[in-house]
Amino acid sequence: MNNNYLHNIIYLIVIITLVGCSNSAETNNDANLDEDLIQITEDQYKSSKMEIGELSLQEFEETVTCNGYISAPTEGIANISTAITGMVNDINFSIGDYVTKGQTLCTLSSFEFIELQQEYIESCVLQKTLEADYNRSNTLFEENIGTQKELNSIKSDFKVMQAKYQSLKLRLELLGMDTKKIETNDLYKMFPIKAPISGYITSKNLVMGDYIAKDETLFEIVDMNSLQLQIFVFDEDISSLKSGQKIKFSTIGNSEVKYNATLKTFGKSIDKDSKTIICIAKIDDDKSSFVKGSYIEAKVIVQQTKTIALPSDAVQKSENEYYVFKLEKTENKIYYLKKYQVNVGRTSESYIEILGDSKLTNIVTKGVYNLPVD
Repeated sequence: MNNNYLHNIIYLIVIITLVGCSNSAETNNDANLDEDLIQITEDQYKSSKMEIGELSLQEFEETVTCNGYISAPTEGIANISTAITGMVNDINFSIGDYVTKGQTLCTLSSFEFIELQQEYIESCVLQKTLEADYNRSNTLFEENIGTQKELNSIKSDFKVMQAKYQSLKLRLELLGMDTKKIETNDLYKMFPIKAPISGYITSKNLVMGDYIAKDETLFEIVDMNSLQLQIFVFDEDISSLKSGQKIKFSTIGNSEVKYNATLKTFGKSIDKDSKTIICIAKIDDDKSSFVKGSYIEAKVIVQQTKTIALPSDAVQKSENEYYVFKLEKTENKIYYLKKYQVNVGRTSESYIEILGDSKLTNIVTKGVYNLPVD
């Protein structure tokens, strides 16, 4: 009995010892697991505005980067000069004003213009007089009263004056004048310079009292609705481009605001100095805020693909490595996070491509900037 009792006691002690060792090992394992986790209190979680999210399919773009500027096509810009010399009498518009086609921009007082009208009236009268003389001489000649020589002389004078009249009339009409008004001796006192297109005045090179010579540029007008992009693409990238591709661009100094355009045409020659080809793109957004000549940075979208990604705010970088944080568990208002290294690919404005780790779940997508990555 004593021996059996002793054996039972020994057996019980061994069992208790084994159980104790097992519990100690489990406790150590749990402690080691917790040591790998980052503990965040509920207050810290809320104050950092953390959010939990998942991997998702996002669209990424392959682009060709280029520079350029905002330009106007030939039909969308007008440099206004005058074919008549004179002195500036009044100016009706300033830089930045919108004008419509046909509006008078300024007027000139011009002796040349007055003399041109006078000469036109004189030629008009003489042409009618010589025409009557020619018709009368022709009638007399048919009745064998006049001579062929007299008829030919009068006919010659009439044709010369008729040509002069038509020439002066055409000059006045090209200047925009109503010749019927002038023929009634109602002469224009001032020569009006009118807008050939509708648009905004972008430059003005005259002041009151200026003497204006012929072909001197007075105003520049730009039709903002016709503004376009002129971009310069390196020759090695041109094979990736085709008409109709979308472009995202921003003006220099305001890169945060993005605009849209569509590629239209390609140049047919390479600039030997810059090794670029000129391409033209149509601006798709409202053009009223743009300024002709503004330099831009552009990205031509040549391909779009969808792939697994996370918000850019979810990924932390340490030297050349990238990390995300996964929520492992929550206990007693404590959040337990674990750091995982990930491989990244392309980036967009809001997302970053995650390569290979498509099984990651419960990722902290916001508020990770204060979490340790070392």
